[in-house]
Amino acid sequence: MSEPFILREVDIAQDATNLAKMWRESDDQWPGTWSQGVEITPEMIVEWHEREKLINEFVMEDSNG
Repeated sequence: MSEPFILREVDIAQDATNLAKMWRESDDQWPGTWSQGVEITPEMIVEWHEREKLINEFVMEDSNG
């Protein structure tokens, strides 16, 4: 039986669109909103990723695609 989720390192070229979608969909869960009304785009995610130079970033994805 396979695991329902896969933990892997971020591939920003592959993941930016889904990460932006995740932030947009969870925005109203933050007090006052996280984005302060600014539309989060994949380009913003890529810029943030490049600026922060994080050592390790991971995403959890559904193994069924």
